[in-house]
Amino acid sequence: MSIQASEEEITNRLDLTIMRDYKDNKNFMRATRDRFNQTWKTDSNISHLIPSKQEKISKLQGVDDGKAVRNIVDYWFEAEVFASFAVAQAKDYMLAVQKVMDFHVECDVPVAGQGPILLETLHHVYSFSVTFSLINNLLKEFNYRKIILLHIHEPLDSRLIAIHGVLIKNAGVEFVAIRLKEGWIKELQQQVTSDSIIVYMGDMSPRAVGLPEKKGKRSNFLKLFADQESVMYVQTISSAPILSRLLQATHLVLDYPKREEACLRKWTKGTPLRCAIEDWVFWPALQTCYNEMDASPAMGEK
Repeated sequence: MSIQASEEEITNRLDLTIMRDYKDNKNFMRATRDRFNQTWKTDSNISHLIPSKQEKISKLQGVDDGKAVRNIVDYWFEAEVFASFAVAQAKDYMLAVQKVMDFHVECDVPVAGQGPILLETLHHVYSFSVTFSLINNLLKEFNYRKIILLHIHEPLDSRLIAIHGVLIKNAGVEFVAIRLKEGWIKELQQQVTSDSIIVYMGDMSPRAVGLPEKKGKRSNFLKLFADQESVMYVQTISSAPILSRLLQATHLVLDYPKREEACLRKWTKGTPLRCAIEDWVFWPALQTCYNEMDASPAMGEK
């Protein structure tokens, strides 16, 4: 686990604080997780970092602090323990998400050979398992034979390495990881085929890719909710619409319109990615990495 952040950033963000503790206590991972889950209300290192203490999140009504903290704790614990999983164990673990999440398909999915799919999704606490489960079904039902992952950081997350291993061993498909650095679009164009699924994370902050933050209306945004009446919108950066046109790919979205529900739908301009605030693993970065947006109907949401 690599943490490229200053001491000030780490101590002011729950996720970075947790990541560092896991890194410093590799021989006591489970004990570290249990400590965070049990003492988050009283631990002076993290009690001030919970959602209700964050200026941008505190205005949402009904946010579950405990669930939000547990999700961050478990998300990064999962990243650490996945490195020890055998291929069969990793597959069983990821498919088990279907027992706790409802999956809905609200669009037609093209058969492989009719053109690639660009699958835009976000960093949900179960995103690795949900995305794997969906891809596993698409491979079986529609005969796609190649997965192309677009990513920012190296080395690859242990969960992505596990997915790679499962897909190659059990499904016999090709897995390609392309880092978003100079020349990546040309590399993508060379790799994509008519039976490819391209996976793209559409909830990144402009700051994460070195772009200036812009105030006001943008076409790329994320809808975070505590309940259906208490929502906020944050600015994101996404090249998915441009890439889908460039690659002549069907642009599909995998997001989370309700708690414990994943939805596959066709991309529509102006309609945001959706996720419960507690389930989105980047909420600790809201204070510094994301701009909040005007939550008005003029944004185009349907």
